[in-house]
Amino acid sequence: VPSHAVMEKNNRKFVFIIIDVALFFGFIYAFFKGLEYRPKFYANPKSTRKKPITRDPELLKRWAKVIEKAKSNPPHSYILGVIEADKFVDDVLKQLGFTGETMADRLGKLNSANMKTLERFWRVHRVRNELVHNSDFNMSRFDAGEILRTYQDFLKELGVL
Repeated sequence: VPSHAVMEKNNRKFVFIIIDVALFFGFIYAFFKGLEYRPKFYANPKSTRKKPITRDPELLKRWAKVIEKAKSNPPHSYILGVIEADKFVDDVLKQLGFTGETMADRLGKLNSANMKTLERFWRVHRVRNELVHNSDFNMSRFDAGEILRTYQDFLKELGVL
């Protein structure tokens, strides 16, 4: 016959198990309710742009010109290609409705948890800033290709390319 102390210990275990299960289901409920408040990124609804930005032929042509220009007259064309690619992405972010004085402000509104290429993009954006502000900065064909691929991957993730 179990003693009174053992039964009381079993009752406490049972109560804590019930509390743990209730807290677990409460957490799951709160998690899914919180998903409703997660930010969603849409193009600016007040934009005067009539066509959707996704896979826009004009933007695709403009991007092709940026890539073509980067390959035209190395090594200076690499630098110009990176600078133009950065400007292109900034224009796309503006068209998507991201606000801010600088590109860094607009990029700050993106969530790195939702975008796989955002960290890489920040690095190449810093390289672009170094190119603009440091006249001694040099770039190889390989580095330029990697940077332009990062811009392209970022644009693909945004749904532009």
